[in-house]
Amino acid sequence: MADQLTGDGSKVEKLAHNAFTLGLTSPLCGITALPSIIYAVRALIALRRYGGSRVAPYKAVFGLLFSSAMLALMVFLIEQPLSAAKMMAEEIQCRNQVKEMSLEIQVYEGNNSDELPPLRHWCDAIAGTNLPAAKFHCPAAPQQQACGFAMNINLKDVKNTYTIPNDTVMIFESDAGWNAVGGPEIAVARHYSYLHVGYVDGSVGLVKGEDIRKLRWVPITNSPAR
Repeated sequence: MADQLTGDGSKVEKLAHNAFTLGLTSPLCGITALPSIIYAVRALIALRRYGGSRVAPYKAVFGLLFSSAMLALMVFLIEQPLSAAKMMAEEIQCRNQVKEMSLEIQVYEGNNSDELPPLRHWCDAIAGTNLPAAKFHCPAAPQQQACGFAMNINLKDVKNTYTIPNDTVMIFESDAGWNAVGGPEIAVARHYSYLHVGYVDGSVGLVKGEDIRKLRWVPITNSPAR
């Protein structure tokens, strides 16, 4: 960095020149963008106090604007892959949670005469040591939301999952809250317009939001609901 500003016009010119030069090199070497902005600001302050050549203000303004644009572009280019990586991690975590919930429902069936947990209290029924409350929160859902999933309301008259088609929807992503039950109308696509669906056989699928109604929601039908 330059020495402290004085009345010496040469120092003003040097600040403006440094801002301009570093600004020109910022597309090739992004690390120079921030020093260019600092030099430019100091040059503009010095120009107001001490004056300078005709070209000095233009050099300083160019360095400030051009380097600011390059710095904003670099931040954007770095942020995009980080954001994509975060969303991918959330999608994987959410998928694993749906899988865990599906398995816990199967365990509940095995421990309760092959009967599904009561739909009105399904979260309470399977929550415990193996499935703590934190597992019910989808990482892509609002932070204050206790549960990011719902259970298929059409299973209310089903005694157990062994008597219905394997591709029947059991659990799906939803913002309806703790112990939520319902159908495709409360489903929420959080992952690039996709959502996770857990089926009665324990498998998990990633379904596009617009295709959610095409799944088998009513177990007694011979084909998926349309």
